[in-house]
Amino acid sequence: VRLLGRDIQAYHHARLIGYIQGQSILITTPLDAGQRVMLSEGEQVEVRMVTGSNIYVFQSVILRTCISPSHYFHLAYPERVRAQKLRSSPWARVELSATVSSPDGAQEMARIVNLSLGGAELHIPATLGRKNDPLHISFHVSVAGMETTLALDAAIQHVRPAPSSQDWAQQSLEYGVEFRGLSTQDALWLRSLVYQRIAEGYPA
Repeated sequence: VRLLGRDIQAYHHARLIGYIQGQSILITTPLDAGQRVMLSEGEQVEVRMVTGSNIYVFQSVILRTCISPSHYFHLAYPERVRAQKLRSSPWARVELSATVSSPDGAQEMARIVNLSLGGAELHIPATLGRKNDPLHISFHVSVAGMETTLALDAAIQHVRPAPSSQDWAQQSLEYGVEFRGLSTQDALWLRSLVYQRIAEGYPA
């Protein structure tokens, strides 16, 4: 949810409770740094929502804020909704710092620039292997106020010079990697992060 009358660059994460066709949509009150975001009736909002294989975007207005039996609010039912179909394995643009290591013990700092459930695109300022070589990637993620550090195994799919427009680590290499042996928990974190970034307007 983006509050159009405030910082329009800031997205607040909420959960869909349900809706009444043609009347209103019920959504939990979002949290920011553990605190509930104070909402005002009449505020204009933009909502981005990922469900199934689609992303939906619409604008609305807050009709009513409620605190009992829990904190939630009613949005006016939108007159127009834009829908976009996601790819079977959607990618999102990210800016994540990572530590990458190879089996021989070499280690480098890297930047993850694109991410999906199946793999990632990284920029690394040194050579750490070639196609099919294994890598270990560790990075911190934050999803809807929850945080964790993922430590994932991957295999290199391609290595090439990073785009010259990048200003980080001049002459760094672009690595395309495929994740291997993901646990159910790691896959859930990746999926949540990718969908969050897509909902925020950053598909790759």
